[in-house]
Amino acid sequence: MDSSLGFLISDTARHVKRLLYPGIAQLGIRGGSWYVLRALFEADGVTQRELANRLGTTQPSTLEMLRSMEKEGLVHFQRDTLDRRKLRIYLTDKALKLKTPLLRAAGEANSILLGGLTQAQEILLKTMLGTVRSAAADAIAQFELQSAVKESPIRLHLREEERQAKETKRTAVDGRGPRIEAQQIASSIRKRKA
Repeated sequence: MDSSLGFLISDTARHVKRLLYPGIAQLGIRGGSWYVLRALFEADGVTQRELANRLGTTQPSTLEMLRSMEKEGLVHFQRDTLDRRKLRIYLTDKALKLKTPLLRAAGEANSILLGGLTQAQEILLKTMLGTVRSAAADAIAQFELQSAVKESPIRLHLREEERQAKETKRTAVDGRGPRIEAQQIASSIRKRKA
């Protein structure tokens, strides 16, 4: 089994969670909530869709987690001032007070995980895992596009443009691409749908 990349990644993820979760549980945070909090620590005030895309989860499962976190007093929703249809998600004071101890717990877990690696090995590992993750995401997107072929060529073309727009927008948000291009593609998609 150790020769299977998928098994090694899955098994490693399981061990990472077993190492991390007890530390954050002492602070009253569940595992699923940690990933949402971590994303919001980096970018507070995002929409549900933006958060779901960032976490790689579906919008319904993200909303379910957010509603639970809202009951726990960790997040609150607020209407977007420019687009009243959108709800933005913000951390509460309670969550913000937990930021430092949560990041410390995660840092301790990371230190244990990476303790046997040099800094160069750590960078290489992160780069390679990012490459593998991107390849998997691209393969899934390609499979979804091929499945869409059965629907209609026009819908397939629109889905491909939507995927490209999301990718361009994600790239733009990451600082690796022009934001204007994402806006132009999104505008083109809206016009064709109308």
